[in-house]
Amino acid sequence: MADRQFFVAVDNEQVGPIDLETVRAMARDGVIGPSTLVWSEGMADWAPLSSTPLRSVLEGIAAPPPMRAGAGAGGAFQAAAPQPAYAAAMASGGASAANAEGVTPGPILGIGFVDAVKRGLKQYATFQGRASRSEFWWFTLFSFLVGIFLGWIPFLGVILVLGLLIPGIAVGVRRLHDTDRTGWWYLIGFVPLIGFIVLLIFFIQASQPQHNRFG
Repeated sequence: MADRQFFVAVDNEQVGPIDLETVRAMARDGVIGPSTLVWSEGMADWAPLSSTPLRSVLEGIAAPPPMRAGAGAGGAFQAAAPQPAYAAAMASGGASAANAEGVTPGPILGIGFVDAVKRGLKQYATFQGRASRSEFWWFTLFSFLVGIFLGWIPFLGVILVLGLLIPGIAVGVRRLHDTDRTGWWYLIGFVPLIGFIVLLIFFIQASQPQHNRFG
């Protein structure tokens, strides 16, 4: 297991690939814990660290001492230690900076309803990048609810429903990217019945935890 590469979810962002020693260091520093989702080659899906062989990295880790106010203004906490070795991995594969649209790149695992809607609307016509399974289905639910409750309103309802058509297609394309499929697969949905079933299977598949050709 020492030679395997791992991915971990920190603040709903994937970090990796990292080696076992880096995982152990992150656990020791309290960055990850028993409930942290992890994935490695050979695993069917993400799983809590405590339910995988990686739980051994938690053994013998003592609780950190209480933090004390430093000498800075207002008694703010002062960072005395240098950045850990995994800081670069977190910067590039974890909580990365938002792009020009104000959207954090890459799929966000376990995103909530409100954040998924905001993310989908901000990326109104963005057909590049990836969208996690939760992001896609939350935005799909939002579009469905808008159609049900507002679609009957003359003119306004039609405008709203049509306005969600492009971002709905865009998030669908990004969902396909998240499974390492080209967005052109979206066109199979025009094939009666079979196309819908194929797309549904693609859309319910889990995210690829590692980086792929789409991000």
